[in-house]
Amino acid sequence: MKLKKQYTVKGIVAYEGKYLLLRKENFTGGDYDVPGGRKFFDDEPDEVTLKREIKEETDLEIDIAKFLYKWDIKLKDQGIHLMGKTYLCRTSLDLVHLSSEHYSFVWVKYDHIKKFNLPKWLRISFKKIYH
Repeated sequence: MKLKKQYTVKGIVAYEGKYLLLRKENFTGGDYDVPGGRKFFDDEPDEVTLKREIKEETDLEIDIAKFLYKWDIKLKDQGIHLMGKTYLCRTSLDLVHLSSEHYSFVWVKYDHIKKFNLPKWLRISFKKIYH
């Protein structure tokens, strides 16, 4: 079966030395995620997608600081080949208002990230913040 390619961007949102982790039902690969989502069309600029998705999911305004990691996952049960990029983002407020897509969030210091069950692509993305 040929998998349908979909493109996504994710943002590791930083605020005063802490990083935002989100929880949602049926998340593949771990218990925690970061905000972001799929592009409306393949050539939609990453910055446009990321700012829109983070605003929709958390109500935060962000600035993109740097590109961190390019990854891909084959979700055969869903018929999807998900091709993603992760960026480090900054926000000036920590007032998160979650959309119905997620049910909880936490701000975490970098030193505590390893205590959370994250998908492999996200663990690698976090490591690239300081390396």
